[in-house]
Amino acid sequence: MAMSNLPRDLLEEVLSRVPVKSIAAVRSTCKNWNSLTYGQSFTKKLYGKTMATKEKEFLVVMTMDLEVYLMRVNLHGIHKDDNNVKSSIMQKAKLIRLNDDRVRVDDICKVFHCDGLLLCITIGIRLVVCNPYCGQTRCIKTRRDYHITDNYALGHEKMKNCPLRNYKILVFHDKSFLQNSWFEIYNFNSDSWKVLYFTCDWKLPFSQLVVSLKGNTYWFAREMYIHGPRIDLPDFLICFDFTTERFGPRLHLPFHSRCVDTVTLASVREEQLAVLFQDSKTLILEVWITTKIEPNAVSWSSKVFLEVNMSPLTGFQFNRSFGSFFIVEEKNVVVVPIKGGHFKRNLAYIIGKDEYFKEVDLGVPSSYIYFSPHVCSYVPSLVQIKKDAQVMLQHHNVSAEKHHEFCASL
Repeated sequence: MAMSNLPRDLLEEVLSRVPVKSIAAVRSTCKNWNSLTYGQSFTKKLYGKTMATKEKEFLVVMTMDLEVYLMRVNLHGIHKDDNNVKSSIMQKAKLIRLNDDRVRVDDICKVFHCDGLLLCITIGIRLVVCNPYCGQTRCIKTRRDYHITDNYALGHEKMKNCPLRNYKILVFHDKSFLQNSWFEIYNFNSDSWKVLYFTCDWKLPFSQLVVSLKGNTYWFAREMYIHGPRIDLPDFLICFDFTTERFGPRLHLPFHSRCVDTVTLASVREEQLAVLFQDSKTLILEVWITTKIEPNAVSWSSKVFLEVNMSPLTGFQFNRSFGSFFIVEEKNVVVVPIKGGHFKRNLAYIIGKDEYFKEVDLGVPSSYIYFSPHVCSYVPSLVQIKKDAQVMLQHHNVSAEKHHEFCASL
């Protein structure tokens, strides 16, 4: 049987065994192979073979004390041996250089992920997009001075009959008590910004971080109330569609929260959305997962993924600002990075059923009280961006004098 006649799944399996450096040659072979190698299914197979060193291991990106780390996660055996817990989340690499001497790698306060690209926001509000796997960066020239409280997002436009994607950056200026708002969009293809004005009846909680999923961006939001502060307001999700360049309708949640409660979003397998909710009074933590998520529609699992009373375990509420987490479905646990040890250590709590609770030291001493560790999903890709200079990362077990590009260090 000719390879062109193989079923798609089998063809993906064969081509995913090709060395990464030869993928460009694969794409030039025919239109069908070119389209296939840009697909999410193929990407997962390719990088599952080239990047994971052990079974059931995956990667996440963590920002700790204004620096960016690639972390290896392997929770296999954590219920059997505490030694497995200690080594369950380990540093694999560290970002040590970007493309511009003016952009310090120890000055990055926010990181957003989409299709293997990282949008890095610095304390000085410089915007840099990089693909650390390919070793490429792109410094984004802004229209004006932005603020740390502005909302940032990275996504892509869906282009019909074309495997390539047009990536965009959103900067949303949320004025808490103004219904007339505006946002700016940077277009990678045209290297240009545009400003759009709109009227909204909702607001984003302070320092609410976003999740990019299938090229679109999701926020947790509340109904706007302009007549003074209120603790109890309608809450929901809002999606920004990078194709239409519009915000979608309110998407319902499986719970109701107050302004003093903790609500945080995360992606699941780059396919679904998870929401962590913690009641500020009872400290009960719930994690819910969608069964369908689109810019205009959402449905939730009828059963909560995880429900744990954190009062006897930690006795405190997780951060309402800059909070983050990820879940491991097969282990039925949630992992929440925090500041611990009187704000002197960066830690991760592994939380599961039947009050399963373990603490993992992330290996980075804390120097900044006000910058909690933040985690986002990471799926490596071959997405090309304009190459200003190389992104350099240092492998965790390599001396500081010997630098590697991300693709080499793995």
